[in-house]
Amino acid sequence: MLFEAFNRGFMDRSFFWAEEGVRYLMIWAFFLTIGAAGRGGYHIRTEMLVDMLPAGLRRVCNLLASVAGVGFSAVLFAASLPQVYRYYTMGMMTESNLDLPMWVLFMAMPIGALLMGGYYLGCLIRAWKGAEPFGAQPGAGATPDAAPDAPPEPHASEDRT
Repeated sequence: MLFEAFNRGFMDRSFFWAEEGVRYLMIWAFFLTIGAAGRGGYHIRTEMLVDMLPAGLRRVCNLLASVAGVGFSAVLFAASLPQVYRYYTMGMMTESNLDLPMWVLFMAMPIGALLMGGYYLGCLIRAWKGAEPFGAQPGAGATPDAAPDAPPEPHASEDRT
């Protein structure tokens, strides 16, 4: 996108593939990062009410939310397969000169649904064991609960007064 903006603005040149390429890459990026965002603890979650519940009810809510996530992922996967198959059997291609098969572009949906389903299955297992299912998972990068704006610890040589 920046490449195309630079070329249009400063070089008076445009590329036929840029707009369509960016559109499909954004779709793929969205679907491929759904599971990773959840694993990193970056999904939006309303937890104020759940955190006020007793431990038993909190566990039930976490289990229900996990089952709903697995269910949504399964529905998305099942609904996307006929669409991909339809584009495959029709041999439909993209509108520009890129001539990409549409079924390849639409494969982002079932792949993303599988990744999201895997994330929610992990949440379901953790919730079943009584652990917090939706926080950042070990090895998934920075935790969103860490204070990113916290001042660094002073070094031993610094004056602490």
